Amino acid sequence: MILDIRGASYIEAFTQLRDATNLLTHNEEILVFVAAHEQEKCMIIKGFVEILLGCKATIKETSGHYIIHVIHELHDGVSAKDQTNTKTAGIKYV
Repeated sequence: MILDIRGASYIEAFTQLRDATNLLTHNEEILVFVAAHEQEKCMIIKGFVEILLGCKATIKETSGHYIIHVIHELHDGVSAKDQTNTKTAGIKYV
């Protein structure tokens, strides 16, 4: 899933991210585009994603914008993809 929040307000960006993470399945990721001059917004969004939404986020800077790569993780710190792989191997997380 791709979100372009360049120029969006913080509330609008947080709402879009929350809604997008609620729609994620175990193999999906979100790419969030933020304008290069909005570095503070980029850092705040990364914190929001990691702390409040429980996802892993990395930031990459490219020409003219930042890309925040969001990966959904389960509550125990194991990604959904890893948990699916361990379920097929007979391992259960408690």
